Parts: sequence; structure tokens; C-alpha cells
Amino acid sequence: MAIDNDPIFTLDILGGDDLATDNCVLRQNKTKMICRGSRDYCHSIRDEMVVNRGYTLPPYYQDEWTYSKGNNWTPKELTNLETWFSPEYFHPETTRTDLCVQMENQSTATNAGANGIQNTTTNMATFDTDSTEHRGLTTLTFNGSSTRYLVDDLTDWNVGTDDWFCCVAVSGPTSDTDDKQTIVRKGTKWSLCADWTSGAKNLVFDWNDGTTSGSITLGGGGQTIEGSTSIYVCGRNRGYPFLNCYANSAFADEVTDTSTFAGDLDASSKPKIGYNITLGTSQHFYGRLVEVIFVNDNGRTTDEAAGGFHDRVVGYLAHKYKTASLILDETHPYYTEPPRLDNIST
Repeated sequence: MAIDNDPIFTLDILGGDDLATDNCVLRQNKTKMICRGSRDYCHSIRDEMVVNRGYTLPPYYQDEWTYSKGNNWTPKELTNLETWFSPEYFHPETTRTDLCVQMENQSTATNAGANGIQNTTTNMATFDTDSTEHRGLTTLTFNGSSTRYLVDDLTDWNVGTDDWFCCVAVSGPTSDTDDKQTIVRKGTKWSLCADWTSGAKNLVFDWNDGTTSGSITLGGGGQTIEGSTSIYVCGRNRGYPFLNCYANSAFADEVTDTSTFAGDLDASSKPKIGYNITLGTSQHFYGRLVEVIFVNDNGRTTDEAAGGFHDRVVGYLAHKYKTASLILDETHPYYTEPPRLDNIST
């Protein structure tokens, strides 16, 4: 790739996590410094150079662009991506800019769902930015007592009898609160919780599809690395429930229950994030919410829904937040490299 005899093979942004100063550097071909400035400034110059040469705009968090490898893959490539909440699209309340009033859904799929909302300031999560964690992005802190959000449509996450998965990236629970904390939930049909009762630090996926009910527990799955992004995935695969935990490389575990989980999961209830009132107790989440991704695999083949999609989303999150070496096992297909548009695992 060259313009005016100026070949470009790589463009790297060094110091990309430094949000407080203007010490980022844009480097060409590993040797030539193009500019120095803020992270946003270096990204803007990089993006202009890439787009002017006819290439697709890379995701903003991609600090290493390589001519031979191209752009990183993102969940927007999933045809049946129903929900995608991430820090770039968390919106502040008008009069209290330290609070989040809306999590905007980034999905552009035909089945894209509603936004996540909270209209009461006392129940809103607070914005939390730490330049040393989560790539410096602003995450949401849930207080464990009142913070909660609804995905604002009763029909969202209604998958019927199809396979599906829900992937959440969190930091926390941040302390031993000695209780069960709901991370995400769809009515009385299923929930993903961190159960710290008696200091157990378990991750729990409960379900009741009207035909069968059950629960999967990953003992110690709620244990996280301080300041690191943990990834939890639950769902239905080939008619069976499964639960994955990527909290640290020593505990990258999966459980697939052999119980049939093929009933109808449709419910006239808005999906809940960070709490549960269905069972008569609040069970509020205490920690930081990073991303929520829900994929309705209706119309996809079983192998695609169960394998490639799941791995890609986990790889995307692990590399976006620079925790791949901490939370992924070396056998994971995206342990070394993030999923890219030309290397995705199927």
C-alpha cells in the first residue's frame, strides 16, 4: 500500500491507553514517527491515512493496524445481534452527567432490540473512568443496592426454542457482599448471577423454560482479577444449557448441562440488567458493567451458533480490554491475535 512512493505496511499507536496526557505516538512501519499528541489526535491521523488509501475505517480501539491483517472483527458482523451495549454508547443524564441514563444499543441487525434505560436518578449507575483499567473506557459502577436498568421492550431476548447466548463483560463483584447478585435476567425464564453467599464466589446460570428447570454453577467462577475485565457467557447450545467463565487463565471453564433445555423462552417481560425482583428480592449487582451482548441465533446453523460466534465475541472483548493473556487459556483460538475480518474461526 503506497501513495507518492510512501509505502505503509503498519500503523501503530503507542501509548494508546494514556488518556490524560498528549504523549501518544503514531508510528509507521515500526520505524517512522508520524505525529505525537493525544490518543484521539493520533487515531484521527491514522484513520485518515487508512481511509484515504481505500481501506475500511478500523475500530477506534484498534491500536495496531497491519496492511496484511486488516481490521479487527466486531460484533456488528453478527446477523442476529439483538443487543450490544458498550462504553462508547453509554449516555449521561442531562442534569447529572456523572450518571448514566441510557445504554444505547449499537446493533444494526434487522432484529436489533431496544436501548437499556433508567429514568430515576437514584437508580442510575455512575460513570467510572480509570486510565489503567478497561483500556481507559468509561464503565458503569453498580452500587449493589439500587442500581438497575431495563431493556425497554417486552419482546427483547424472546428466542422461542432457538439457540442463543448472552455475553457480559464485568469487573466485580468488587467485594464479598455475602449474597446473590443478578447480572442479567429475562423474566422467570433465565438469569445469570454472581453468588457470593458465604464467600463462595460462584457463577450461576438458572433457567426454567416451562418444560424443564435447572441450574449450572461454576464454583469460584465469580472470582476476578482486580482491575481486569472478566467475561461470562450463558445460553443454549443444541438444545442444552451452557455456562462459560473467563475470569483468569487459571479458571477459564465451561459447563454444558445434559438436561434438555429446549422449551419456549419467550416471556412478556423486559430484560433486566443488574437486578432481579421476580423472586421477591432485589439481588442487585455490585461492581462495574463493561459490555452486554445478546445474540439470537434464529436462522443460523448449530455449528455457527455454538462455535465460531461465541469464540469471536470472547476474543473481541478480551483483546479490546487487553486482558487476553490474563483470562484466556492458551488453547483459545484468539489467545494471541484478536478476531479479524480475515481470520475468524468458524
